[in-house]
Amino acid sequence: MPGLPLELGHLISGVRFRAVSQRILTTLATAVLLYSLLVFPAHAATGQWSTNGPFGGDIPALVVSPDFAIDQTVFVIGGGGGVFRSTNGGSSWTSLNTGLTDLHLRSIAVSPDFISDQTVFAGTLYGGIFRSTNAGLSWTAVGLAAQEVRSIAISPQFEIDRTVFAGTPGEGVFRSSDGGSSWTPVNSGMTSTYISAIALSPDYATDRTVFAGTAGGLFKSTDEGASWQRVDSGFTVANVPSIALSPTFASDQTVFAGTFGGGVYKSTDGGSGWSQLSTAVTGTEIYAVALSPAYALDHTVFTGAYHYRVAKSTDGGSSWSTANNGILSGNTHLKAVAVSPYFATDQTVFAGSDDYGVYRSTDGAASWVRTNSGLSGTNIMSLAASPGFASDNTLFAGCYRGGLFRSTNGGADWNSANHELQSVGSIALSPEFPTEPRIFAATAYGVYRSLDGGTTWSNTRATFTWSLAISPGFGADNTIFAGTYGSGVLKSSDGGSSWTAANSGLTATSIFVLSISPGFATDQTIFAGGSPGGVFKSSDGGHSWTSVSSGIVGSSIRSLAISPDFASDQTIFAATDYGVFKSTNGGGGWSQNNSGLPTDPPYPGVTSVAVSPDFSTDRTVFAATETKVTNVYRSTDAGQTWAQVPSPRVTRVTALTPSPTFATDHTLFAETLGGVHAYTFLPDTAPPVTTLSTWPSSPDGASGWYTSLPLITLTSNESGSTWYKWDTDTTYTAYLAPVTAPEGEHTLSFYSVDSSCNTETAQARTFKVDTQQPTRIGRLRTNDRSTGSVTLNWQAPADNLAGGTCDRYDIRYSTVPLSETTWESAVQASNEPTPLAQWTTQAFLVSGLDPETTYYFGIKAFDEAGNSSQLSNLTRPVTLAEPSTPTVFPLALDNEGSSRTDVVETGGFSLVGDGYYLDYADVYEDHNSVDFTAATIGYGSNSDHSFLVLSHPVHLNGTYGLEVTLSGAAGGSCAGAVDAYVSTDAATWSFLGRTESLQWLGGNTDVVSAQLTLQGSNLYLKLVPSSEPLAAALYVEKANIRVLEPEGVSPHPYTVTITPGNVTLSFDSVTDEGASTAQATSASHLAPANFRLLRGGYYDISTTAVFTGYVTVTIPYDETDVQGANESNLKLFHWKDNGWQDITVSIDTDNNTITGRTDSFSDFGVFEPLGESAPISTVPASPLWSVMLLSLAGAIAVGMGARRGKARRRQVH
Repeated sequence: MPGLPLELGHLISGVRFRAVSQRILTTLATAVLLYSLLVFPAHAATGQWSTNGPFGGDIPALVVSPDFAIDQTVFVIGGGGGVFRSTNGGSSWTSLNTGLTDLHLRSIAVSPDFISDQTVFAGTLYGGIFRSTNAGLSWTAVGLAAQEVRSIAISPQFEIDRTVFAGTPGEGVFRSSDGGSSWTPVNSGMTSTYISAIALSPDYATDRTVFAGTAGGLFKSTDEGASWQRVDSGFTVANVPSIALSPTFASDQTVFAGTFGGGVYKSTDGGSGWSQLSTAVTGTEIYAVALSPAYALDHTVFTGAYHYRVAKSTDGGSSWSTANNGILSGNTHLKAVAVSPYFATDQTVFAGSDDYGVYRSTDGAASWVRTNSGLSGTNIMSLAASPGFASDNTLFAGCYRGGLFRSTNGGADWNSANHELQSVGSIALSPEFPTEPRIFAATAYGVYRSLDGGTTWSNTRATFTWSLAISPGFGADNTIFAGTYGSGVLKSSDGGSSWTAANSGLTATSIFVLSISPGFATDQTIFAGGSPGGVFKSSDGGHSWTSVSSGIVGSSIRSLAISPDFASDQTIFAATDYGVFKSTNGGGGWSQNNSGLPTDPPYPGVTSVAVSPDFSTDRTVFAATETKVTNVYRSTDAGQTWAQVPSPRVTRVTALTPSPTFATDHTLFAETLGGVHAYTFLPDTAPPVTTLSTWPSSPDGASGWYTSLPLITLTSNESGSTWYKWDTDTTYTAYLAPVTAPEGEHTLSFYSVDSSCNTETAQARTFKVDTQQPTRIGRLRTNDRSTGSVTLNWQAPADNLAGGTCDRYDIRYSTVPLSETTWESAVQASNEPTPLAQWTTQAFLVSGLDPETTYYFGIKAFDEAGNSSQLSNLTRPVTLAEPSTPTVFPLALDNEGSSRTDVVETGGFSLVGDGYYLDYADVYEDHNSVDFTAATIGYGSNSDHSFLVLSHPVHLNGTYGLEVTLSGAAGGSCAGAVDAYVSTDAATWSFLGRTESLQWLGGNTDVVSAQLTLQGSNLYLKLVPSSEPLAAALYVEKANIRVLEPEGVSPHPYTVTITPGNVTLSFDSVTDEGASTAQATSASHLAPANFRLLRGGYYDISTTAVFTGYVTVTIPYDETDVQGANESNLKLFHWKDNGWQDITVSIDTDNNTITGRTDSFSDFGVFEPLGESAPISTVPASPLWSVMLLSLAGAIAVGMGARRGKARRRQVH
């Protein structure tokens, strides 16, 4: 049989295999042995996974213990099976994979001090590098996560210097100086970072020499890898996958380099110059070079090569001889060679092959034997059971490179049926087998046929073939179909002697799977799966085809499984990258059936689907998924729901095959990249039991509440799947990891389904969770002080639950300032009131206090769960004695600079006579007072002698101290007193005080003050002569008014609606509510890209409020100007940092408002995507809308001693 084409072999060996793939070949990949596989009859305990072969596998690396003569230890890495160890010189092998998360290994190395430190390093395909310090019994990841590690080299003085090198294909060389715990890239001078091999000088401790073979040449470092130089002068190829240094490199400077394409090169000057050795015996594609430990004496060199297998030289490479006695001929490739450290006496050599496992020689390679017992790394691509399995127990397994194996005892052991068949993707037996012993095998080289039960084979069609489907009536009609790569479907009607294309209507040229109707003799139905291409159906024996993929997501079909009762139920299943699809009308339509299959990634890649031979009664279907670790699933309701079979650790199951006698033996076979595995299902009618546990283990709050989010773990007592839902959700969610209970009071319902699809009755558990504090009380005030009591006033805080109402208060007082530190030592008041609805004003009398004593008061609010709010704002010290003067503090006013204020008249007053008028008003730069100058007060013939002299914008809401300072004009001719009144609406006046008699000739000054409760947005001052008539005009040179801060103002939420315009601003927290304005105007900036401005939707918003946090802005829009079909696509943008920012939070299409969140103010606009209407390149000029400049009333709430200034105003223009 001809060898596998070189380019195809390289492709297959470098990729993962898929039974049905979108690529030329299914990806051959990271397999992990199903540790425990389906039970083999008479060999494995029922209910566990097990495998008995076929033993062997692809062996890319092996290493012999430095103390082999004592411990007889050898390590190999096999296929996708992880690490195997032999402690009897290779006679048998044990899998050692505990702790490995990636079982597709690429490299392995043992410590030079292995006998004492038991240290082994293993490099993986996807998981980085692992280390074992107990001879492989367990492994720990030590770095280079998610990287492929192609080579590992350990310092000869590892016990002292702890140095390890690792080579990766793409990231270059890494070095560890702490035994692998940390890694540093060392690639300076490297022109290729695709590292295939690393070798250290035996005298590394002194010469610091390292060689690295790459895909782009051979490199050498003499400074521990700190810098590299290319040293492959004379090489004809650059790919160097193997390096070997003489054990006496310090003296002979001998290096061998194996190249892929140029054979072996030798240097005797440390790599400066090279000579190409003869390739006649070694071949040109060298995987491995190994030297005898006694090379200085015996000059023995071994090579492992593609096709040429093993070559040996005993003169340092000057001449070579083949050393393949006992190694299978044909397509065997030797990828690894390891020589015993005691070769001089034991003559032992090991060689690793691709899919044929390990060969061992104990006579210096004169002869070899395969030693694969327990080495389950064979890449199985196909499996077929004898139709007479109930009596003959015969199975056939097809390998990637290992040929064809046969078992006659149900898989208890295997024997080679043909080692030359390669890439056996499908096997088909005559339905009358073994009476009619014809067998067919689909391979990369075509369709092979055996007429004697698998003893001899002939190629009947040299076409790359993936799949076979044999007619159930083959004994009569001699019909068989073949799915090919590139040639569609082939059909033979003479038992495979000749083939014709059967592709009419078939649009896919690569057919990776075929499934034939059990009633083919009458319905002539066959299905074909393309990749890509979907599912095709022929109802005329393959003469014509129709696409039947309606409902299937994706176009790559990996597996098809037809019901044994297809004639009546018309049921067929398809495995795809998007899960399992099912048709119950012969392919007329498909539905996705993934309930219970994994959801990470979003769709489970299903590699295989298979139906029970007794599907009509047991409704059983099997599926294998391709997630990070392959899992096997079973459905006992015809694919509606799936439960995981106790899972073997596997990264690839290529196919599943139920036993032909499944009804009695309950055995499922799995073809994997680590041999054939089997599982026997035990009868199980008992439902599983799910246990719920939490962390914390019990409620940590009051009244059964959790105050920290409980982490909920659901544990079933059986393998399978667990499901949960919250409250009244209509569907359950697959439980994959612990879940967290949400805030509030919620009920969790849950149940499990075991691998036999027994379903537990749903359980329920209610969780009460409140992790949030009530809001802090920020407006605590003291009022109505007496000699023994104080009345406290505050607004009720908010809670996140219970409708926003808290559960209780803790009110305390102390003679020292309150803080979290002094809180516990403070006195708790008795009979505290019950919290009312949030923002409701509450009062509480604290009595029993000592007179003439200073007290401090504070409140905390608690919710039902026991969460405490932060300590409230602290009242100013309250001394229980009548204060001589109130404590007042200056308060900043809004305006600055100068302003002109017109006279505001009151009843009957006119600007006539001897000049009853206010000339102008100034505001001092320190913002503490308003200055009225050159004001003349008097009377003439008017009946009303009251004079309103000021209307000034301030923002009052509380009790304030006010002071008015009046100064007489020097040179005035009249004396008298003045009564001062204040008002916030120019209608209701409050008496402030009367000045002493002012002698204007001297220009003297007097001050009147009082504490008044005021609310409004303007402050009016009225001055009235205290007696009349006056003899002459009374001149007031200056009138200053100061507004003093109320007590206890603290940050608080604040919402205001600006009218007209109905723009609403909701501040998270203000200390001064200030004045806010919204100006509807024409656009001053171009619209955001691909948006248009709605009519009337452009505002310039500003505020003088002093605030922290964010402001929620709600702006109305004109729905008649919305041109698109969907109002919900509108956006609210804010001009900030010289650009538009989308701040949209929500849209109320019923009330035509749009809401956003901002922390600054400037221009805001309501925009519509251009995709919703006709394209508009820029914002059209809008008419100038009316200016809405609105002064808003609000409480001034600025901290003690604060002054308003530009830096305090969060405004952006």
